[in-house]
Amino acid sequence: MDDTDDLQGPGTGRRARDLGGALAQQGLGLPLGVTRHQLLVDERILYTSHNSSLCLALESTAGLHEVSAIARYFLVRNCAGGSDPGLCIARSEAVPYSVTEFGRKAQREIITKSAALELAARHAILLEELGGTGGGVIGALAAVGLRAAGCDGRFVDLPGIRALTENELPARAILSRTSIQAVLDEKGESIPPDDIVHFGGWLRPNLRGGVPVLLVRQRDGASATSDVRAPAPERGWVIAERKHKNIDAS
Repeated sequence: MDDTDDLQGPGTGRRARDLGGALAQQGLGLPLGVTRHQLLVDERILYTSHNSSLCLALESTAGLHEVSAIARYFLVRNCAGGSDPGLCIARSEAVPYSVTEFGRKAQREIITKSAALELAARHAILLEELGGTGGGVIGALAAVGLRAAGCDGRFVDLPGIRALTENELPARAILSRTSIQAVLDEKGESIPPDDIVHFGGWLRPNLRGGVPVLLVRQRDGASATSDVRAPAPERGWVIAERKHKNIDAS
C-alpha cells in the first residue's frame, strides 16, 4: 500500500500494521511482517514525507477476494483525508519478474500511474485506486514487486521486534525472541551467539535472501582481532544501517 497518510496523522507503516491485525482478527491469515521500501525522492513526485511504500506479508489460505474486501474496507475508512491511496494484493509466487523490475525502476525514475495499472492488468494483479488521485497505486505495485524479490526493504513490523524493551541483547536472545533469522556482520557472516548487540530499543531488520536478517557492525572501540572473537562485552555490535524513527514509519 502507499499514500494513505498525511503529515499530521499516523504513517502508512502504522496503517499496514493495523491492517494485518484486522485481517488476523477476521481469521484471514497470520501477518508475517511489514516492510518499508524506499522509492525515488524527487521534487516532481507528490509524496507525504519520504516517498516510501509498505508491503504486508500474510500467510493465508483465504481467497484474494476475501482478503481484498477487508483490506479495501479498512483503508477506505482509515486513510487520511486528502491522501491518494493505492492498494495492491498478489500471491507471492504469482508476482512476475517484470513487477520486481517495475519496483526497481520506481527507485530510480519517475513512473506514471497508467504504467502501473497497465502492468498489473497484464498479469491479473489486483491494483486499485482508493481515493484522491489514486497515485498510490505506483508505490503499492512497486512494494509488492520489491518484497517478492526478497532482497529489498526494512521491516517496520515483524513478530517479536516490538516486544523488545531492552537496549542491548545477546544475538542468541534476539533470534529466540523474534522472527529474525540471522544476525550478520559486514562480511555477511553470523556473529557469535553470545556477542552483545546494542540497538537502543529500536530494532529494524532488513529483508535479505527472502528472510529477515539483522545487519550489524562492530561498535566503536570494540576489539578488531580477526582470528579470535573476544567475548562480550569487550566485543560489541551496533545496527549497521540505523535510520531515524521518523523515516522508519512507526
